[in-house]
Amino acid sequence: MTSPDARRVSPAFARNRSPILEVLRQLWTPKTDPLRVLELASGPGQHALDFAQALPHTAWQPTDANAALLPSIDAWNADQPNVAAAVKLNVCTDPWPQGPFDAALAINFFHMVDLRTINDALAGCAAALRPGATLAVYDCFTYDGVHVSDSNARFDAHLKAHTPGGGVHEFNDVNAAALKHGLGAPQIHRLPANNQLVVWTRQAT
Repeated sequence: MTSPDARRVSPAFARNRSPILEVLRQLWTPKTDPLRVLELASGPGQHALDFAQALPHTAWQPTDANAALLPSIDAWNADQPNVAAAVKLNVCTDPWPQGPFDAALAINFFHMVDLRTINDALAGCAAALRPGATLAVYDCFTYDGVHVSDSNARFDAHLKAHTPGGGVHEFNDVNAAALKHGLGAPQIHRLPANNQLVVWTRQAT
């Protein structure tokens, strides 16, 4: 069993959990079987625990590209029956967990990686999701090259200076990749702190 001492903390968790959960409650309605959720870039694992507790009809598969974070994810969720053991997933190179999934979620992932990685993530989600399933992405974007706030512009500059490939990406570029891989027209939910929760639905092939 993973020691509780392995648990790490995300500073953003307390700020964004409530507005994201409010949208997920509306988006992921209960069905007969557990709703299988694939979480990309789970980070320390706090979101998986919180959302799995709040949405008991879901069954979570947390993942992260950083193997060092997997013990933290498992430590946070050790006593949560609807969260599976964390899996290492580099969306560009690793095998993806076995689908089909009913939903996928990525929180503060896209701004940490380049567009090629985002494209691979969208392609992988499209392959892992059943038709009609949803991908929800919480992040910040530019629209037609314009930041939605001065704080996002400063954040973008910081990312580009300190995170290789990272930055606040142009939404049109991300959406074009999503559409290319069979994810339908997006629904954009504007949330606090100048972030958005963008929802794409997997189209039938």
